[in-house]
Amino acid sequence: MRLAHLWILHFLWLIPALGVGLIISTRKRNKALAAFADTDLLPRLTGPKQPRKVLLKGLLFLGALAFMLVALAGPQWGSHYQEVHRKGVDIMLVVDVSRSMLVQDIKPSRLERARREIVDFLKVVEGNRVGLVAFSGAAFVQCPLTLDYAALEMFLNALRPELIPVPGTDLGAAIETGLSCFDFKSDTDRVMVLITDGEDNEEKGRQAAQEAYRHGVRIFVFGIGDPSGGPIPASDRFCQSLTNRASRKSPPSPGGPMCDLWQAIWTWTCFTLTASGP
Repeated sequence: MRLAHLWILHFLWLIPALGVGLIISTRKRNKALAAFADTDLLPRLTGPKQPRKVLLKGLLFLGALAFMLVALAGPQWGSHYQEVHRKGVDIMLVVDVSRSMLVQDIKPSRLERARREIVDFLKVVEGNRVGLVAFSGAAFVQCPLTLDYAALEMFLNALRPELIPVPGTDLGAAIETGLSCFDFKSDTDRVMVLITDGEDNEEKGRQAAQEAYRHGVRIFVFGIGDPSGGPIPASDRFCQSLTNRASRKSPPSPGGPMCDLWQAIWTWTCFTLTASGP
């Protein structure tokens, strides 16, 4: 057996205090009556004394009060199983891996910061399926919707511009590829998180966003980069031809924005890319 509100039992300490109060009150009443009339006349006015009846009445009152407090504490015993249907969220992370994501205006780089923000994001979406799409001038599914976040992080760590040889930023292809990963027969909510730093070079993003809106998919845009921009680093092969020094890694920077984005997904209050235009 367990009690739903165990703290209510603390009021049982009032029962002895009430008992003492009843005794004092009875004695004061008897003294007042004795002062009011003569001892021989008093039984004719108030009736014969019945101390046992008075005691029983007091005990029943205190017992009823004690049982009421125990009932308010909510005693529970036994168990039963109840089937609960949980409606989750399918989330596609669509990440820009174009060469501009290597710009270091945000340390250590835009792509590395996006990767770290996604890792923080995965810590707060437990129990919901997450997938990964990489895009630049074309888009490819890196990881389908899954609950295996460790596997998704493995694909996430492999993101680099060399994965997609087509240069540019095609938001339309990115959104269409993300849409192809959803199961529209299920009744789960569907969300796409678009992480990019560039413009839509192919100018197909608006059309793809309208298609996502018709399918009931919410698109959250997570822009990354400084408005002032910066130079795009040379490729690794070019750098190796100039020097044999190993590149130094920057210390991890704390995340945060992607964790806040999870709250926005649940409340739909984040900036949403809908049919009104990206």
